[in-house]
Amino acid sequence: SSQLSYTDWYATNWTAQTYGGWFVQKGIGKQGTASDSITPTIFYTDWSGNQYSASRVGLNFLITKGKPAKTDAPCAVNTPFGWTIAPDYTVCSSYVFPAVQLKDSLGNNVSVSLGALPSFTSGLSANFTPGIAKTFTIAVSGTPAFPVTAITQTGALPAGIAFNAGPPATLSGTAAAGTEGVYPLTLKAQNTVGSVTKTFTLNVGTTVAFTSPGSATFTAGQFGSMTITTTGKPTPSLTLNIGIPAGLTFKDNGNGTATISGTPVASNLGLIVFGCPFDGTGVCGVVAANALGIVGQTLTITVNPPPLTIASSPSGLTFLITAGSGMPCNSTGNYVTPKTFILGPSESCTATFVTPQRAGEGAQYAFSGWGSVLSNPRVFVMPTVSSTYTAQFATQYATTTTVASGSGTYSDPVTLGATVAAVNPGALSAAGLPLSGSLQFAVNGVNAGGPVAVNGAGTYTTSYAIAQPQGTYRISAVFSPGGSAFAPSAILSSSGGNNLAVSKQKAAVTPSATNPTSVEVGAPGGTASSITLAAVIQELADGSLGDISNAAPVTFTLNPVVAAPPVVCSPVTTSVAAGVLTATAVCANVPVNAYDVKIAVGGNYYTGSADSVLGVHDHSLGFVTGDGTLMHNGVPANFKAIVKYAKSGLAEDEVTYVEHRGTAKVVLKSHSRTSLSIVKNTAVLLGKATLNGVSGYTFRAVLIYGQPSTNNQFGLQVTDPGGHLVPDLSFEPITLSGGTILVQQ
Repeated sequence: SSQLSYTDWYATNWTAQTYGGWFVQKGIGKQGTASDSITPTIFYTDWSGNQYSASRVGLNFLITKGKPAKTDAPCAVNTPFGWTIAPDYTVCSSYVFPAVQLKDSLGNNVSVSLGALPSFTSGLSANFTPGIAKTFTIAVSGTPAFPVTAITQTGALPAGIAFNAGPPATLSGTAAAGTEGVYPLTLKAQNTVGSVTKTFTLNVGTTVAFTSPGSATFTAGQFGSMTITTTGKPTPSLTLNIGIPAGLTFKDNGNGTATISGTPVASNLGLIVFGCPFDGTGVCGVVAANALGIVGQTLTITVNPPPLTIASSPSGLTFLITAGSGMPCNSTGNYVTPKTFILGPSESCTATFVTPQRAGEGAQYAFSGWGSVLSNPRVFVMPTVSSTYTAQFATQYATTTTVASGSGTYSDPVTLGATVAAVNPGALSAAGLPLSGSLQFAVNGVNAGGPVAVNGAGTYTTSYAIAQPQGTYRISAVFSPGGSAFAPSAILSSSGGNNLAVSKQKAAVTPSATNPTSVEVGAPGGTASSITLAAVIQELADGSLGDISNAAPVTFTLNPVVAAPPVVCSPVTTSVAAGVLTATAVCANVPVNAYDVKIAVGGNYYTGSADSVLGVHDHSLGFVTGDGTLMHNGVPANFKAIVKYAKSGLAEDEVTYVEHRGTAKVVLKSHSRTSLSIVKNTAVLLGKATLNGVSGYTFRAVLIYGQPSTNNQFGLQVTDPGGHLVPDLSFEPITLSGGTILVQQ
C-alpha cells in the first residue's frame, strides 16, 4: 500500500504517505480532533511495544530509539546499500534500515518500506565495429526491497549481434560486414514497483580519424589547394568553424574529404592562421563526425610571400647570402644557382657572387651585371610578385706567357723571348676568338722597349741592350689581349718571368809606354819615394760600346819577386776622353826588389788586366855573378850572368842561358842594360834579350846565393814580343847541378 496508518506515542491515529523526503499525514486524536502535518519524522511503537522515531534517508530510514538506555550507542552504516547490519538492534540508540516495523492503527504488526522504480545507469548508445567481437553491458539499478525482475529489448538488431536478458543484460557478438548503420532500440526494465523504458542507439561502423596533416602552406597571389582526408563509417561529414585567410574557401566533398583552395590575397602575406585543438568540450578547428563520434583537428594555414629566385647565366654558379644593413635575413649561407628564397616583409638580404668562377679547363666566368643593374653584391627585399633575378657572366679564356732565360755581357745586346699560348686552345678556337694582343717585356721592372705585337700563339722576341752591371735580373713579360670586334675581356692577360744573367764586359788594359821599368832608390839603403805608373783602358770594339767610366776602380799592385809584402799604389786617378779611360797611380816608398806590376779593372761592369815589370835597385848594394849548369824539364842547361853597377849608376850586364835540346840549342842572350835588384842573398835581373837571335824578348832571372854553395839556385821567366809568357823557358828557381852563384852586398 502507498499509505501508512499508525498510532504515534500520543495515541493519535495517522494516515501518512511520502512526498520527497517528507511525510504528509492526516491524524485524529483521542478526543476525535482532526489535524494535518508535514514532517520529516514519524513517532511510532514497534512490534515489541518500544517507542522509536523514523526519518527518511533516501530509500532507507534513520531509526532512533525514543528512550535509549545508558549503555545504548549509535550503530553506524556498514553496508554498500547504506544500511546498518547489527547482531542486536535493541542496543543501538540509532541505526539505518530499509524498513520500519511498527504497530498500525489496528494493532497489527506491519513492515513499512520505501519502494522505487528501476533505473538505467549505462549509456544511451553503444558502438560496434564489423568483424570485431564486443559485449556491451546494460546496467540497471534497483533496491534490495524492490529488485529488477526483468529487462527486455525491442527493435531490429544487426546480423551477428544478440540481446541477452541476463542478468546482467547485454548486447554482444560480432557485427557482420556490411551492417554499418544506426539501429534504434527500446529497452525496458521492471520490478514490483513498475517498469521504465529507455531509447537506445546501437551504432555499427568505424570511428572517425584524420589521415591528412593539419597544416598547409599557400603563396600569396598563386592558386593553391589542400585536401583534408578522413576514415570512418558511416562516411564522416566535415565542417570548418574557424576563420581562414581571405581568398580561400572550404568545401565538404561529401566523401569523407574536404578541400581548402583559392588564391590568397596580398594582404595575407606572412599571415599564419591557427586552429585550436578539439578536446571534446566544444567544436573547434576542422570537425569530422559520423554516428560513432566526432573528432577535431588543429588547422594551421601559412601564407608565404611570393618567391624570389636568384639565377645566373650560365647556371650552376655559387653565391653568398648575407644580412642586409640593419635588417635580418633568415636565408644566409652559400648557394648554387638557381635558388629560390622566401623573404619576409621585414627581411633584407645581400647576394654576392664569387667572380671569377671556374668554367672548365682554361676558362672562367666573370660577373658582368644583372641586366641594367651592375652592382655585385646586390641587396634584395621581399618582392610584390613572384620574381627571378639573373646575374650575367661573361666567359673568359686563360692564356700563358712563358719567358725564356737570358744571358749576356754588359753593354751588349741580348734577345729576350717569351711564348704566348691559350691554356685550352680548343675552347678558344670553338669560341671563334683569335689570340691577339701585345707583349711587353721588362727587366727589373723597367720596360725593355715598346710592346711587341702578338698574332696567334707562338714565341715573340725583342732586342735589349744590357745596361746593368754583373748580376742576375728578373725578366718579365706581360701579354695584354687586343681589342677587336670581340669583348676585350673575352681573353685574359697573362704574365711570366725568368732570369737574365749579366756578366762583365771585357776591357783592354795597356800600360803606358812611359812607365819606368827600373828605378833607383832615392838614397843608398833607402826606397824609391815616388813612382808614377799609368795605363789606358778601353772596351773592345763590338758594335755596342758601354760607358767606359764604369771601368772602375782601377788598381795598380806591385808584387815583389823576392818574398815581401805587395805594394798597392795610391792614389789612382782616372779620366775619360774619346771612349778611352786613362788611369794614373802613384807608388810611394817602394823598397828594393823586382816587381810584377798588375794593373786590373775592378767593379761589376768591366774586367781586364795587364802585367809589366819594375825593378827598384840600389847600386850601392853590390853585384852578382854566376856560372853553372842545371836540369830543366829533363834537358841540360847552362847559364852565365855578370851584372854590376858602374860608378855612373848604370848596370853593366851579361846574361846568357842555353838549353841543349838534342842536337838543337836554345840561346837566350841579354842585349840591353839590365835592372839589378839585390834583396839579401837574392838578385833579380830584369832586361831585354834575343832568343836564338830574335829580338823583342824580355826576361827576368832570379839568382839565389845559397849556404852552403850546393844550394845555389837559378830561375827564369821569358816573355815574347807580344807580351805572352814563354812557358818552356819559364821556371821557378832550380838548384844548380854544378857551378856557383855569388851575390855580393
